[in-house]
Amino acid sequence: PSGRFTDFEDKRQVFEWKDLVSLLARRYIGRYGLKHV
Repeated sequence: PSGRFTDFEDKRQVFEWKDLVSLLARRYIGRYGLKHV
């Protein structure tokens, strides 16, 4: 919805997306534990 990621052929956007997903995963694993995530 933000329009931040518009072109997944753009490697920079792909790496930014990967970093975002990794940060979110680490946050919720830290908060709730790997078993629940």
